[in-house]
Amino acid sequence: MNMIRVKRIALALAAVFLLAQFVQPKRTNPPVVPSRSLEAHVQVPQDVLPILKRACGDCHSSETVWPWYSHVAPLSWLVADDVNTGRSHVNFQDWEAQENPKEAAEHLALICKLAAHVPDDAQRIPAPGQRNRHDLFLVTIVRPGPRGG
Repeated sequence: MNMIRVKRIALALAAVFLLAQFVQPKRTNPPVVPSRSLEAHVQVPQDVLPILKRACGDCHSSETVWPWYSHVAPLSWLVADDVNTGRSHVNFQDWEAQENPKEAAEHLALICKLAAHVPDDAQRIPAPGQRNRHDLFLVTIVRPGPRGG
């Protein structure tokens, strides 16, 4: 009797998961207009541009590379929401449309300052606790280490 109940619950959960796959958010990459981009409005050091693209570009640009799990509900809903929220606050391809241009410029200045003081062999990534929503912008420095350990 107990095993039948477990099977029914598992079947119901599987059915809900399958039905959720039909409710997919829009994963868009709006067209890029070069005259509205960050580079057209702010002089960014050339050594910082690759950091911005690698560490921030998927959520803060119109050139998002959508990972495989962004196509699997309910994760797809969370990823799309994070990207849309990120773009609404800071979008490197639509710099003119910032909600708070002063805050965006301050964050950019902080990135440039930190990048200038980081050794070339360090990898820069957003701090794990700051990836989804940035109440306070942080950059974490992770030194490459041996694999598997």
